Amino acid sequence: MAIAAKQREAAALAARDATLATLVDLKKRAALSADVFKRVLGDYADKAEEEAKATEKKDADAKKQGGDAMEVDDAAKPTLPSLYETLVACHAEGLMSSATLASAFAHKLAPLEGELDPMPKLEHEVLENPARVVRAQEKLITALPGSRYVPISAGRKAGIVLLKDTTPDEAEDLLEATTLQAAGGPAADEAEPEPPAPFEFLG
Repeated sequence: MAIAAKQREAAALAARDATLATLVDLKKRAALSADVFKRVLGDYADKAEEEAKATEKKDADAKKQGGDAMEVDDAAKPTLPSLYETLVACHAEGLMSSATLASAFAHKLAPLEGELDPMPKLEHEVLENPARVVRAQEKLITALPGSRYVPISAGRKAGIVLLKDTTPDEAEDLLEATTLQAAGGPAADEAEPEPPAPFEFLG
């Protein structure tokens, strides 16, 4: 019994470390904003990125020299349940897509008998690209409550949708990318076009 508990504890620590590495990677690929990353990891956020860089360098050096990978101090790392709880809360607020949440939960442990699954059944899905909605889905989609940008025509959900800024006096915080870039994707030197300048729609 004690051996099984120790094995479960070791598996939980491994799952936590793998989840932390995934979160660092998601932030690096712009699938997770810096604010959400900081909120999920708390005080450990900066240290996680430093350790990820150090581990990459150490792993590369170890492959060249045939040595072992870097050992990382476990002190101050957030617990697996606290990571999951904060991730689910951020998703519920619309701060991350459902695909990003699923990536973050990729290393979760199978629940033991009587335990709850750490990833609850989601009441809604946050899309990375809501433009890819089929006609049958139109009646089911809606903007997040409290959204800064809302459609000019309240009933319009598909096609070309013009948005108005409900808080135009606040500074804009635009994301550089919202989708995961696959390996061998667009060339790094291909710059994205600039967004159009704000304009007033008279219709």
